[in-house]
Amino acid sequence: MPFVGEDDIEVQLICYNFLNVKAGMVRKLQEMLHTHNVYVRELKISLDEVSATLNTFEVVRNAARNTKNGYSGRYNQLTSNGDASVIVGQQLSKRDIVIESNDKYVITMSQYNTQDIISIKEWLDKESYLPNDLDDFLLEKFLHSCYGSLERTKKCIEKFCTTRSVMSEVYTSRDPISENIKTAFSITNVTTYEAGDHEILIHQLEDPTLERFQFYDVLKSFTLQADVWIKTQKFLPEGHIIVLDIQNYSLRIVPKVNVFFFRDFLLYLLEGMPVRVKQIYVINTPYFYDKLYALVKPALPTDICNMIKFLPDCESLHQWIDKKYLPIEYGGEAPSMKKQQKDWVSIIQAQRDMFLNENMWKADLKKKPKTNELNSMNGSFKTLCID
Repeated sequence: MPFVGEDDIEVQLICYNFLNVKAGMVRKLQEMLHTHNVYVRELKISLDEVSATLNTFEVVRNAARNTKNGYSGRYNQLTSNGDASVIVGQQLSKRDIVIESNDKYVITMSQYNTQDIISIKEWLDKESYLPNDLDDFLLEKFLHSCYGSLERTKKCIEKFCTTRSVMSEVYTSRDPISENIKTAFSITNVTTYEAGDHEILIHQLEDPTLERFQFYDVLKSFTLQADVWIKTQKFLPEGHIIVLDIQNYSLRIVPKVNVFFFRDFLLYLLEGMPVRVKQIYVINTPYFYDKLYALVKPALPTDICNMIKFLPDCESLHQWIDKKYLPIEYGGEAPSMKKQQKDWVSIIQAQRDMFLNENMWKADLKKKPKTNELNSMNGSFKTLCID
């Protein structure tokens, strides 16, 4: 039921899954349905009538029930005795679909079923240049980040694996106990916090003089943490909120940075990583932040630019994010970034052997066809979200 939720979010989701659909047309369709469609109106009224103090409640779509003042023939003939429900109180994933028959026999289906995973693995087997070390959980993460669309998942995985091979500057020589990587770890905080159905990702540079800042080493340390996060973080959020702390960015950083590489790296993070970016907050902005932003803005998609908010200090975050989800360094109630950073580094160093493998999750570019068109998969109806 893609036209029932928050308007702007649903417009973005529909346009994301159907590339040729225009946002203006979707908004007009939303307006028409919200105004004239009895099903949508009654569902929204029912949700509005739920007490604001009630944290969990049950929404049931009953195929055999007529709406108020409904007339004969409004519904298709009932061909199944199943009702699609959200069952409160069971240990289900956030987006599981539950089918409960009239005799109370319950079947639970994951949002991403086994066939989705099998389809992706079959495609990977056909593409000889892509790696075979992507496990089922990692594939599920990519499916989730692409809202269950097999085609988008395939493109995201391809981008993920080929970019790791192309960007040898940051995806080789990543020994986590080497002195250069340890230095990079010591001047950055890369942390994550669950915020309800969302996940906050924070990156902070702590090197005011920039004397220890080495561009590629900082990116390498970030890729190490990102790899562990991908491999171990079981939480599949509705969206990701990115916080970039640039308090220690000065104009002296410009000659130390390969701007063109950094722009490509940003695009890779947005298009090739299993993330659902919903909002980006750039905090502690210096007076010249617009000059820094101008270096990367031309490479960013318009929809990403529209998600970015620049804030003068960390306290400004409080009007956008509940303090209980923010670390204590930002006046919040969540655990310290420094403590979490230390824990991440310990985990990474304990898994050193994994990062000494220079081919992990990488495409073999020598086997990649020169004019590679990703083999088409059958379309998926998983773009329809049922909550």
